[in-house]
Amino acid sequence: METVIIVLIALLIVITIASWSFMLIRVKKNAENGGKEMEDAVSKKVADAVRLENSMLTGAVNAQANATREMADRVDKFILNVDRKLDDTKAEYVKKLDELKAENSANLVAIKDDNAKNLDEIRKSTAQSLETVRNENAKSLETVRNENAKNLEAVRKDNAEQLEKMRQTVDEKLSSTLEQRFNQSFKIVNDRLEEINRTFSELQNLQNGVNDLNKIFKNVKTRGTWGEVSLENLLQQILTPEQYGKQVRIKRGSEDAVDFVIRMPGKGDGEVLLPIDAKFPYEDYARLIEASEKGDAE
Repeated sequence: METVIIVLIALLIVITIASWSFMLIRVKKNAENGGKEMEDAVSKKVADAVRLENSMLTGAVNAQANATREMADRVDKFILNVDRKLDDTKAEYVKKLDELKAENSANLVAIKDDNAKNLDEIRKSTAQSLETVRNENAKSLETVRNENAKNLEAVRKDNAEQLEKMRQTVDEKLSSTLEQRFNQSFKIVNDRLEEINRTFSELQNLQNGVNDLNKIFKNVKTRGTWGEVSLENLLQQILTPEQYGKQVRIKRGSEDAVDFVIRMPGKGDGEVLLPIDAKFPYEDYARLIEASEKGDAE
């Protein structure tokens, strides 16, 4: 606060000096027009006024400084008084805290003793209650066990009677069902046997036909003729008459002829003949098949 007052006084002094300086400037301007005597008189009055103002400001500053010092002394005394009261209050609080601590300790000890007694009483009461409940549960379990045994015996007898009735019913139904199923199965088996006999008879007839064919094809000439006819049929199906020939002599000066030849284009206008003979030895073919099945590479 003292600093604020000093700043205000300094501002007041600055404003006063500025106003008087402005007045002096105006007086100087008037003096140039009115003469030197008027300038001196005005300058003297201004100087007197400035001195009077300075003396007043100095007195005000001194008075304010004295007031500030008195205020500081009062503040120091107030702070000292507050410190003393705080010390007294602190000591009183410390004393009360010690008293509360002692009182709480005593209360805690008393509460601990009471809790120990209560816990002991609760433990005893609980043990007695548990023993009573245990005895009652034992009696109840024995009663329930006896009742369950009686009920189980009754249920066992009833189940035995029901099972006997069910067994008799099942035996009757099973006997009738088995007899019916057996008759049906016997009829089906009999039908299947008759069908098998018919099939076997047909197979025997087929075997006889195969045997007849084997007898026929045992003749080499017959096999050759059949092969030649089959080969000609195949060639007629896939080639035109100009693309193959029958009984063609392919060696010059020889009377031997191959069964068929296939005419293929050659170089220029010539042609190439591919000979095919249908008379392959059946015995050699059978030995070849047998060796292939046995894995005989040679």
